[in-house]
Amino acid sequence: MAYTVMFMVHKIDMASNHLAPLFASYDWWVDLVQKALETADEFEMRLWPDDGEGIVSGQELGARVPNDDTGEIVFRGQI
Repeated sequence: MAYTVMFMVHKIDMASNHLAPLFASYDWWVDLVQKALETADEFEMRLWPDDGEGIVSGQELGARVPNDDTGEIVFRGQI
C-alpha cells in the first residue's frame, strides 16, 4: 500500500530565513520518525539540486525516479 506520511506542527514564530531552526530542540522529530519507521517498508527522498550530501545518500540508498513536475531530485528505495 502506498501512502504519504506528513508531520505538521503548530508554531507561531516565523524566521525571516526559511532555513533557520524554529525550535529550541528537534529531539521530538527523531521519536516521531522512529515511530513512523516501525511499519514503513519504503522511502522517498525529495531533494533540491544543491543538496549534495542528500543526493549522495539518495544514490547510495535508493534509485532516482523521474520528476518533471517540481524540479526536485527524487530517490525511492526499500527500508
